[in-house]
Amino acid sequence: MLVRPEWMDKPKEEMTEEERKLVKEFDKKLAILKEEQEKGRKAIETELKKCQSGILEICQGYDSKLRDLFGQKIDTDILILQNELKIIKLSYSALKALDSEKKDTALAKKIDFLKNEKQRYLSEVPESKVQYFALIHRIERIREG
Repeated sequence: MLVRPEWMDKPKEEMTEEERKLVKEFDKKLAILKEEQEKGRKAIETELKKCQSGILEICQGYDSKLRDLFGQKIDTDILILQNELKIIKLSYSALKALDSEKKDTALAKKIDFLKNEKQRYLSEVPESKVQYFALIHRIERIREG
């Protein structure tokens, strides 16, 4: 940074030829310094724009990857739920089959019981018929008699 000496602030008419020459050199150095600062500022602005562009590109790439991953998560969640539904349906079918087996067993036992009852009643029917006819025969004899 250039610092302007105080003596350079006095009017030009009061300066010597050497002092005027030094003022001109100082002004040239100051102009060069300002020009270099402007170039540096522009270079920094360019670098800033480049960095901002890079950041934007990185953010867009990240967002795109995140969107893809979210889509994969949704697809995976759907598959998991579909498989869970299949498991539930299979479990329900297994329970229904087990219940049907229990009902079949109960019905088979009832059928066996009823067959046995039928056999017992069928064996009792001939005896009852004989007793019935004997009773009717007695009643007829009593009436005749």
